[in-house]
Amino acid sequence: MSEQHGKTSRPWEPQRYRQEAHSPEAKLPEGDWVFFVLETVPQLEVSRFYAPYETATRGPRRSIRR
Repeated sequence: MSEQHGKTSRPWEPQRYRQEAHSPEAKLPEGDWVFFVLETVPQLEVSRFYAPYETATRGPRRSIRR
């Protein structure tokens, strides 16, 4: 289940966002819950949530008559 088939979203890079002008460290007090989220989300395995969208086709499904 670790295979990637196409792009589902932009890769999440918390270290990159921490260095931007609007970083959580610059705006929020130490110990805020957002820091827990920033540390936890990268560790989550979410590929199963994307699976239905990766296999979906555009348009209505049509049966093939033979």
